[in-house]
Amino acid sequence: MCPSQTYQQRDLAGGIACAIQPSRTDSAVTDLDSSGRGFGYHVIGVPSDPTKIKGTFMYLGGSGDRPFDPNGDRYSNLEIIENGIALGYMVIQLAHANTDPVGILCGNNDACYGATRQEIIYGTSSSSAVSVNTANSIMNRLSALSRFLKSNYSLSYLLPAAISGTKVNWPKMRLGGSSQGGGHAGFIARDNASERVCFLSSPVDTVTVSSDASGSRQTVSAAWVTSTTWKTPTSQLRGVAHEDDDYFASITTNYKTLGMKESTSETNPNNNWVRITVSAGNPHTAPGRDGNLAYAREWSCFK
Repeated sequence: MCPSQTYQQRDLAGGIACAIQPSRTDSAVTDLDSSGRGFGYHVIGVPSDPTKIKGTFMYLGGSGDRPFDPNGDRYSNLEIIENGIALGYMVIQLAHANTDPVGILCGNNDACYGATRQEIIYGTSSSSAVSVNTANSIMNRLSALSRFLKSNYSLSYLLPAAISGTKVNWPKMRLGGSSQGGGHAGFIARDNASERVCFLSSPVDTVTVSSDASGSRQTVSAAWVTSTTWKTPTSQLRGVAHEDDDYFASITTNYKTLGMKESTSETNPNNNWVRITVSAGNPHTAPGRDGNLAYAREWSCFK
């Protein structure tokens, strides 16, 4: 069953999904962005047998995504929750400040990418491109949700190690996201050693620079990606990218920067990332949502 004060429960094949109003977890947290894009309600996926939960996976959606939109009574992506709970994980789809794409906000301004993600994740006043206070930062939203679960979930004693303590236990946390959300997951994993990070169509943060005196140009990773301070090792990074994605070149540039090696098989992935070539209606969103790619999500995020 869902925690008390849950807004809505949805039964799934492998368990349940619980939509939770963010302001119920902390009165200072905003529920919906006024633009009509982004934020929304958190969604928690709980396996059918909560006594056998293996761990926690936090998923961050892309730009404008609402895990649950109360205005349309709609879940944006139950596929990844079903993937996770079927394999025994508690899945947290965290609603967060994601109204506009970081790539649009920053363009070719290298310093903007790290500063903007810093503000969205930690609530520090570091970027002129966004305005995210501490209460609405990813870190506070996750901490507030963890406290809510401990207070309102009748099986709180079964909460996995990543969120059962007084603060997030990052080495026990799996992270992932699609597009902008995958970039946030990477930024967090750079700062905090994490059990696993899965990049679905992400990260896309790159800039174009002059490569020599002749003025020729090349695409390179944003500075935050090239940082040598990554606390999560390359061995814990996985990626899924569709070759028809408009951002494929940027995504794979970042995989190369991070030392990630391409899989030798599309259907039986190995190494650090897998190239998807099969037809997809939307190549950018397919790694996170396409039912035919469940195997790739399970490999990258949960196995």
